[in-house]
Amino acid sequence: MKYHSESKLDKYVIQVDLGLKDLIPEYLENRRKDILTIRDAMSHNDFDTITQLAHKFKGSGGGYGFTRLSELGRKIEKDSDKKDASSIQKSIADLEYYLNHIEVVYK
Repeated sequence: MKYHSESKLDKYVIQVDLGLKDLIPEYLENRRKDILTIRDAMSHNDFDTITQLAHKFKGSGGGYGFTRLSELGRKIEKDSDKKDASSIQKSIADLEYYLNHIEVVYK
């Protein structure tokens, strides 16, 4: 089943400090890998792992300029605490869409 509840944008243009340029590609790739881990955790009802990864999204996204990543991490963390699998699935789809449509501009 495919979920996506955000309105679609061609891209999300994110301005990031030039000093982070070398870190951003690996950071974003690691978050994509985390989505796979969350999906696997969902298949096992492993809400502890989901909560831990969502907390990481929440805490790190804003520091790199990806505030939407932090917002979605916060939502997934809350939904995981409630064991709301349907809401988590929707947020994961939104998160994946967001990550796949980011255009980073260094300032």
